[in-house]
Amino acid sequence: MYLYLHIPFCKSKCIYCDFAVVLYKYGGQQAYVDAACQEIQARFKNIPPQPITTLYVGGGTPSLLPASLYQQIFDCLNQYTTSADNVEITLEINPEAMADDSAAYRALGFNRVSVGIQSFDDAELKKLSRIHTAQHAIDAIHRLNKAGFN
Repeated sequence: MYLYLHIPFCKSKCIYCDFAVVLYKYGGQQAYVDAACQEIQARFKNIPPQPITTLYVGGGTPSLLPASLYQQIFDCLNQYTTSADNVEITLEINPEAMADDSAAYRALGFNRVSVGIQSFDDAELKKLSRIHTAQHAIDAIHRLNKAGFN
């Protein structure tokens, strides 16, 4: 089974984004996680546990959600699903928008990241209304490697 979980929170809205987003500063993260768990329960409670082979967490900026809230989502999913032996769990990350150290996400079971680097040219990043610089992106990649993400 393949699952996509949308996390709508962002520090700012990029000019090219068509996704439903909520600015992080307005809060609502716990309420969103509670609603996601209710949705998981409603969709899975009447079917036998299915093995998850891929979980992709996109957004928004999913890396703004703290690891503790992902733990709540994973606990809820684990009530109704199983994990395949080689499950792929991906987290989209913005180089300048992480609620926790990347090692905290790795410890939860995320084993793949998709880093939102549209360019390594600072002028282009500014035109796209990105909040990171090329150097921030390079630093983020090094931190992710250090945490065990290849």
